[in-house]
Amino acid sequence: MKKTANASPLGFLGFGMTTILYSMAGASFFNMNTMLLSMAIFLGGITQIIAGLLEYKKGNTFGYVSYTMFGLYWFTSVTLTLMPFFTPINAASPLSMGWFYLLWTVFTVMLFAQTFKMDRLTNTIFLTVVMLFGTITLSNFTGMILIGNLAGWIGIICGSLAMYSAYKGLSS
Repeated sequence: MKKTANASPLGFLGFGMTTILYSMAGASFFNMNTMLLSMAIFLGGITQIIAGLLEYKKGNTFGYVSYTMFGLYWFTSVTLTLMPFFTPINAASPLSMGWFYLLWTVFTVMLFAQTFKMDRLTNTIFLTVVMLFGTITLSNFTGMILIGNLAGWIGIICGSLAMYSAYKGLSS
């Protein structure tokens, strides 16, 4: 049987690098810009979907669902940012974004519960993703900028852990 490459480093790099940069904006290092949108489309979106499809081919349902869904999350984020500029539809309100992120928090909790059967690093990455989406949810529901900044710092940690996991996976 032909050996296939490990797609997890690709997926974790797509997630980690994009999450770090978006989180730096959330932590007020810089404002939303075209670099972030490009990263979200290509590295966060396309790369994670490719990794998810490769995990599907290997029969890894967790990898397939997590990478593909997070890849689609990045496409959704870009669409939410750009849609108001190209359509007469209003931008999403903080309240509607709170509900959006609450659903992503619930989804990520479901994934996190599955990581208890996996290695500690993957478990910790998904714990920080839950914390990230949870704080973004609170920030949108409350309007508190400080909570949004905290989410940014959590995301930087989360993305860094994902990049470390990718680094570890490159040797397999």
